[in-house]
Amino acid sequence: MRRNDRLTPLERVKQEQEEERDRILPVPELQAGTNGAITLTMVNQSPKVLFETVGKYAGMNVLFDPEYQPGKNFSLTLDSVTPTQALDHLALLSKSFWKALSQNTVFVTNDNPNKRRDYEAQVTRVFYLSNVNTPQEMQEIINTVRSMADLQRVMPYSTQYAIIARGEADKITLAAALIADLDKPRSEVVVDILVLEASQVFSRKITAALASTGLSLPIDFSPRASVQTPTTTSTATTSTTTTSTTSTTASTIPLSSLGHLASADFSVSLPGALLQAVMSDAGTHVLQAPQLRAVDSIKATLKIGDRQPTATGSYSSGAGTATVSALVNTQFTYIDVGVNVDITPRVHDNGDVSMHVELEISSVNGHVTLGGAILS
Repeated sequence: MRRNDRLTPLERVKQEQEEERDRILPVPELQAGTNGAITLTMVNQSPKVLFETVGKYAGMNVLFDPEYQPGKNFSLTLDSVTPTQALDHLALLSKSFWKALSQNTVFVTNDNPNKRRDYEAQVTRVFYLSNVNTPQEMQEIINTVRSMADLQRVMPYSTQYAIIARGEADKITLAAALIADLDKPRSEVVVDILVLEASQVFSRKITAALASTGLSLPIDFSPRASVQTPTTTSTATTSTTTTSTTSTTASTIPLSSLGHLASADFSVSLPGALLQAVMSDAGTHVLQAPQLRAVDSIKATLKIGDRQPTATGSYSSGAGTATVSALVNTQFTYIDVGVNVDITPRVHDNGDVSMHVELEISSVNGHVTLGGAILS
């Protein structure tokens, strides 16, 4: 830490403010003097006696509210519990409320809304949100915290995207857990968009190149050996000077084997083909190739083109004379002309992405002259 004499006046004031905030005592936490767990059995005792016995056993002081009204006697058995757990068990059975005044002192009173409001420790905490983009999202988180943590004093600070909450320490802890779970970064999706220009003549050329005269696919029949029956034909020729013998082996398919023919007995020869990418062809032009980055469940808009004015109405003042015509006022509306894309992505738990896409392609068909101005 820098020495105090080397600080600028502004840094010295900030350091004094930080030291003042550090001197504010936090909510007291109970740290009883016992070094082990409490094992105790008490029979038919009043709540005051039970609280005092646990206090003596754990080495802590027990103070009672002057208006504390203990209920009926009851028995209690504690087996290897901490002092805090023992006090919670007693408070539940006797319908009492206790709070820590220091590390070894507790205060006990009746458990009712008035006593809770008077004696329960109140803490204030500021939660800064990192993934909230709209006031509506912040208000939804505030409503959830109010309902689930039962906190009434929860206020937004929209400038810093922060939430200020005040309430009991356990409720503020629950609110912190809820806000940490709700303030999660959303998934993002990057979409590549290609705007291509291809003429109808070029598309017809592609079709003609693929199948200009139709496709001729020869089918060969080559049956398997299991469905064939071999046959042998022999021919013998004898003369006084020359002797020759000819033997021929052939295969036939009997009628009983026709039902056993399958697709494996036939073969089709596919012709070779070449498909050229449309983007690399000179007949097709890539007009735009932008990337659109969208957040989960939030609509993203991409507009490629310009804004064209169009007349939506006109009215006349009606103050014309013989030499001066009446003044005509025309109302205009600008329309986005070109390629307009609206994408709303949805990222699912398994990593799949589904998108709702709205595509609009428009162009100017002509212009009209109105009052000396050329309009679309």
